Amino acid sequence: MADPPKLVLPNDVVEKARRSLDRNLKSWLFGAAASPLTVRLGSPSEALVAAYHSTVEAWVRAWQSSYLEIRWEERHWPSLGRQLLPVSVTLGGAEAIAATAGATERWRTVNMRLARLRALDDRPPWTDALPVSFRHWNSLTDADFDRLMAILNWLRQNPASGLLIRQLPIPGVDTKWLGTHRAAVTSLAVPLGIPEHLACGSASCCVRSQSSIPRCARDFHAWWRHPTESCRL
Repeated sequence: MADPPKLVLPNDVVEKARRSLDRNLKSWLFGAAASPLTVRLGSPSEALVAAYHSTVEAWVRAWQSSYLEIRWEERHWPSLGRQLLPVSVTLGGAEAIAATAGATERWRTVNMRLARLRALDDRPPWTDALPVSFRHWNSLTDADFDRLMAILNWLRQNPASGLLIRQLPIPGVDTKWLGTHRAAVTSLAVPLGIPEHLACGSASCCVRSQSSIPRCARDFHAWWRHPTESCRL
């Protein structure tokens, strides 16, 4: 008996859409055109349909119950008569691919995040920094992204505050949070025009802390490089 026909099921198309989204998410987000994704579903011959009738029948039923837009073709075979078979599925663009992948919320979220970041400034080097830092801000939870936005907004509005980032009056932003999300903060702070040195305006910058937290740091970058060290007045 011939080998079973190669038939693509709805779950296979979902997986192809997921892989396409993972591979192209960043480029689509920053303006690259999303080419339609066309998936061929199979083209069993009359002999294979006859030999694997139950398999082909289950395949057809699966596509009959699918929510995807399917192209069907009619076959007229001497022994089997008229048969209507699914031929292909075409996903037209990023939104359709994301929806098929079950990632509509993911696509909506990343677009909303980019819109919020772009609203901070529309000029280089800020606009150039967004794709470069994409992996950092895209991977944040919603709560952590909100904290990141709060940091950027606060520092822009108060560039001469003299406060270290962990001192900012932002709920949830503490030494532990900064240790985990340092890359996300630093990749966006400087391109936005936030001063590199966040000193208190005196020779040293003292910080009230608990036993394992550094008591002071001369500037923002010194603190990041040596988060476990303390300095003396």
